[in-house]
Amino acid sequence: MRLACALVCLCTLVTAACRGPARTPVSDVLANTQVAPPPFVILLQRQVSPPSDPRLRYEKVVEVAAPLARDQLFAVVRAADAEAYRQFPHLAALLLRVVVRQDGTGMTLALAVSSADGLGWTGDGRFGQIEDRGRIEVDVNTDGGVEHYSLAREVP
Repeated sequence: MRLACALVCLCTLVTAACRGPARTPVSDVLANTQVAPPPFVILLQRQVSPPSDPRLRYEKVVEVAAPLARDQLFAVVRAADAEAYRQFPHLAALLLRVVVRQDGTGMTLALAVSSADGLGWTGDGRFGQIEDRGRIEVDVNTDGGVEHYSLAREVP
C-alpha cells in the first residue's frame, strides 16, 4: 500500500514534469537564493520502500499556513528535504509534498523528489522521465498549470 501511494505520487510528478510548455526551469541563481523558510509542520513521514529493498525511500508531507511566494516555497522544500536526509542518514530517495490547508481541505502546492545517491527513485538514475542530477526536482502547482523547477540540494 505504501509503495503504491508513493508510485502514484511519483507518477503524478513525472506526468506533470513531462508536459510541454508549462515546464519552466528555475535558474541556478534563484535556486540558490538563501531565504529563511517559513514555519512548516510535518504531517506525514514514512518509509515507502519495502523492507527487503536495500535503498531506503521515504515519503514526507509538510503543511504550511498559507500560500507562499515562490522563494519561500523553495526554502520550505529545501529545508524539509535536508531535514529528512539529516534525520535518516541512510535515506536513498525522498518524495516530498508541500500542502496548505484551505477551507478545511489540503491543497498541494508542490511535489518534489530527490536522491542522495544519484540513482533516482527506483535505482535507475531517473525520476520517471527526469534524470537524477543530484538536485531536488520540484513541480509547483500554479493557476496556469504545473511548472517544473530543479533546485540545488543542501547536502547534510
